[in-house]
Amino acid sequence: MNYRKNKKMKKNILILTVFLISLSSCGIFDKKIKYSKKNITYENKVKSSSLLIDGIKQKMIGNKQEAYEYFFKATEKNPYNGAALYELAKIYFENNEFNNALEYINKAIEIEPKNLWYKQLLADTYIATRNYNSAIKVYDNLIQENPKNLNYLYELARIYLLKNEYIQAINVYDKIEKIIGIDEAISQQKKNIYLFLNKPQKAINEIQNLINAFPDDIKYQNMLGELYIEIGQTTKALNTFLKIKQQNPYEPNVDFYLHEIYFNLGKKDSAYYYLKNAFYNPNNNIDKKVLVLLAYYDKPINDSIAKKESYELSEILIKTHPNEAKAHSIYADILYKDKKIKEAKEAYRRVIELDSSRYIVWEQLLNIELTLKDYNSLINEATRAIEMFPEQPLPYYFAGYGYFELKNYTKSIYYYKAGLNYITTSSPLIIQFYNSIADAYYYLNDYDNAFSYYEKSLTINPNNATTLNNYAYYLALQGLKLDKAKEMAEKANKLTPNSPSLQDTYAWIFYKLGEYETAKSWLEKALENGGDKDPTILEHYGDVLYKMGNINQALEIWKKANSLGKGSDLLNKKIQDSKLYE
Repeated sequence: MNYRKNKKMKKNILILTVFLISLSSCGIFDKKIKYSKKNITYENKVKSSSLLIDGIKQKMIGNKQEAYEYFFKATEKNPYNGAALYELAKIYFENNEFNNALEYINKAIEIEPKNLWYKQLLADTYIATRNYNSAIKVYDNLIQENPKNLNYLYELARIYLLKNEYIQAINVYDKIEKIIGIDEAISQQKKNIYLFLNKPQKAINEIQNLINAFPDDIKYQNMLGELYIEIGQTTKALNTFLKIKQQNPYEPNVDFYLHEIYFNLGKKDSAYYYLKNAFYNPNNNIDKKVLVLLAYYDKPINDSIAKKESYELSEILIKTHPNEAKAHSIYADILYKDKKIKEAKEAYRRVIELDSSRYIVWEQLLNIELTLKDYNSLINEATRAIEMFPEQPLPYYFAGYGYFELKNYTKSIYYYKAGLNYITTSSPLIIQFYNSIADAYYYLNDYDNAFSYYEKSLTINPNNATTLNNYAYYLALQGLKLDKAKEMAEKANKLTPNSPSLQDTYAWIFYKLGEYETAKSWLEKALENGGDKDPTILEHYGDVLYKMGNINQALEIWKKANSLGKGSDLLNKKIQDSKLYE
């Protein structure tokens, strides 16, 4: 029978409800039985029984329409075949045609008034139509005939809950308890009802009954403590959990509750003491511990107390759960947030040792390798990640990037192109791959392919400032299509103003065009925006100054660029000879 939940009550009152569908009597099963007062022949009774069996067979293999036809034919042969009428009623019920279901099930009960299955279906149909009073009458009758049938009593309690008649439901639960004794599920249900009715003491009594009935089961004392917290009786909650702690120091969750209580009381030292105990306790769920650390992770980085506690708790977590990947993972996250990159790297590697199936950890590790500029390690880790996750595009990108930085442009292109095969929907990621392939082709002096991939990138997004800038810069370096380069660089600077790299590109195009004053102006803007820390921008500024006749000043700027490292291959020669080389 199909049910769906109807939440008329709050506080976790556990009830089942049925589909509440319109009472339409029309549907695919719309035949009507003609009840004859004539005597039914023995032959027709036998045939009716045979048709009933055939219908049940069809029903068992899922052929509802065929089953319906057989059941209907069975009633044609014998309109007083109660079982066939019952089966028809069930089909109508399942099809949400409740008027028809009521007609047939009532006829079946008229024929076999003692049949319990028929009465249950009648009650279910009444419930489906929200006719709760009639359903109650049916179950009262069933219980009268079978007073110790627990299923009937549970159903009756459920109906009272559906009617929001909570005291009547409790009375039924009391009857059940007289038969089976104190039961956890019933006590919990009654507790929830009493809480809903704002009768906290009666709720407490229900849990106390469990404690009295099962004095050796400590979980009921836990329930009582939890209930005290829920209803705001903090002192009683504290005393309950301290008592449990004394009885069993390693009882799960107790330390967490004590932490919560003391924290709410403003006693932070005591709260943290019990929180550490909770972390030391191996019986406490590790996921709960991780959630606590995630809360620490979300605190501001300048919160020194939170930082100290997060490290201490992380270390306890690892000691307590040394072989749990998630313990090392949250520790690695905390290290990374604190910019302890090298330590985070080792922590993420430990996570992978314990559980190599966590892709997000691989990705984080690769980002760290990139940050540390350890390109050999980046390549090694990326290729391992590719073996584990061959359909993830980013490991291919990281491998390609590593090879690019090591000036192995051919392998770089190989990995970039391989990764492209696994990008499905992310246009920004495709652009990133295209731009990287273009860069690699450029350094292989394959300018046609380089510029072709930039064009592909711009086809996806003509307003990508990075693509526009890089394409323009490489055109300028080769002295090609300078008007086009100028147009793209101008557009890039409008899209992303005050970027020293983009301003440098624009300046360099003006340099190539011989417009040195304009080039100088844009380079000075770049320097103001942070370009004074970039050796390439400084070198370009020196080149422009040299072209404008300011040789001594150019020499000083070149020397400054050289001190920062990674200038052009000609930079030292420029300084030695006090001369511009292009």
